[in-house]
Amino acid sequence: MCRARTALYPWRLYEHPITVPGLDRRGRIDQYDPVTAKVTDLKTAGDYAWDQLGDHGPSPSHWDQVDIYAHGLVAA
Repeated sequence: MCRARTALYPWRLYEHPITVPGLDRRGRIDQYDPVTAKVTDLKTAGDYAWDQLGDHGPSPSHWDQVDIYAHGLVAA
């Protein structure tokens, strides 16, 4: 799948490692588009989790993860 996305959007970074200041381990951004400055974090889940997502939206921890990775990009 990454190869197909790379062919369509060659300027985007995929599976990009990121170091966040203050954290003891590296993270990995699933997709970053420097043109739009958009970080995308892809998740997989079972049917129950997708039902919950549709009813309640992403959990705060998922939003936090994307925010932290974006902070790491700014710090870099």
